Amino acid sequence: MKPLNSHVVIDPSNTDVFAKDAIYSAIGLAGPILHTKFDFDQPLTTTIVTELQNQQPHHNIMRRRIAILIAQWIKIDIAQSNRPLVYQIFQHLMDSSVAMNDQAVRITAAKRFKDVADEWNFKAEAFSPYASTILSQLVGLIEEVSLIETKMALLNTLSAVIERMEGEVRTIDT
Repeated sequence: MKPLNSHVVIDPSNTDVFAKDAIYSAIGLAGPILHTKFDFDQPLTTTIVTELQNQQPHHNIMRRRIAILIAQWIKIDIAQSNRPLVYQIFQHLMDSSVAMNDQAVRITAAKRFKDVADEWNFKAEAFSPYASTILSQLVGLIEEVSLIETKMALLNTLSAVIERMEGEVRTIDT
């Protein structure tokens, strides 16, 4: 079998948000099977970054799906060299000053960041430049939400990040 062409599978010119959501969902669910035939790093560095710049209506759906998709693939096969990009994407998705990042987007990204932090190849040194911002965003989101279940899920993410950071955690200015 020849490898799948990721550009054909994830077409950046497709404007149907719901179709793209379905495609991204399928790629995420099929990741354990596709990983030998599909180079996820290629669409991560091109198509997904482009998707995050899209300001079309209903595109917050894609932002949530991107957080879920990356969290699914981080456990399967994302190159160590692309981990800083992953951290930047999650940092961007949890940024409350970005208009397209409604609370649902930020909560989804924050909850799914636990998968990124719990990943076997997580390196505290590589994450360190993003730690202060992401930890602050997590704490801010915990203060913002009112549902206890959501607070607990976000605290679970915060705990996982701090645990994985080991001795790298420093005081965060709030």
